[in-house]
Amino acid sequence: MNGGQHGLNRFSDTIRRGQPASVASTRSTCDTGAIAGLSQQVLDRLETQGALVAVAHPLIQLEGAHNNAWLQPQAAKALIAAVEERGEPLVINSALRTPMQQHLIHQQAQRSECGIQAAAPPPFSNHNSGLAIDIEDASSWRPYLERHGWQWLGAWDPMHFDYAAGGVDLGGAQVLAFQQLWNEHNPTAPLVEDGLWGPATAAAVERSPAAGFPSKA
Repeated sequence: MNGGQHGLNRFSDTIRRGQPASVASTRSTCDTGAIAGLSQQVLDRLETQGALVAVAHPLIQLEGAHNNAWLQPQAAKALIAAVEERGEPLVINSALRTPMQQHLIHQQAQRSECGIQAAAPPPFSNHNSGLAIDIEDASSWRPYLERHGWQWLGAWDPMHFDYAAGGVDLGGAQVLAFQQLWNEHNPTAPLVEDGLWGPATAAAVERSPAAGFPSKA
């Protein structure tokens, strides 16, 4: 979904010229890994709150800068149980997404770009809560995942599974984490810290540096 290198040369050239690339300027790359730095800054905040855990297992493969290897603790435990029951490698194409990544994907879907046919607006995808995965070989994995609380979405999105046996909505928490991050670096143009995705937050995301905000001394 987020693969390919369309527009990558232009993005790389911007970086080489020393001009900070904004989130908005990365949309044409068709790879939300281009904003991995900014995404990680938001995810770091949720990790410290215990809301997310890293998915680490020798049989679970996540590749690509777009792929945030995080899930809610209960979902991660159930996924590992399913993998250990089958004993085969599981390839995850997409796990957790930040609202900033979801914003790009939603825009791409609206413009019929990058081969994306449908995407929920941020932060309303289960991917934004660490409760969804897109995988390879979904039909073979389906019985194992379903025995451990994962639910197949259906034929219209055959790679997608949602964890349906628990968890909480983290979409608002992710939005709040971004708003707080933005305000720390933009005190003269603060956002309301309400965890709600609105026009002001969307505009701030568009203007944010793809590589993340600079570290404060």
